[in-house]
Amino acid sequence: MFLALSDVSASIVPARGLLELPVSLVVVPPFGAVVSLVLSVLFGAVDTDEITDLLETSPDPIADLGSSLR
Repeated sequence: MFLALSDVSASIVPARGLLELPVSLVVVPPFGAVVSLVLSVLFGAVDTDEITDLLETSPDPIADLGSSLR
């Protein structure tokens, strides 16, 4: 008549989903950002000067990268 706690937790969170979650959170957003940025530059929605200006206004390690791209 009563369900064991392990039965309830197994039905709510499958074990396979726990392993896939960190990979999807670590890999998918950066990959999507790179694809979006490349496509926006290729289609002319964003100019490369806008990207270097944004990088140069960032803190020092990133600003050096923006200066070297110019």
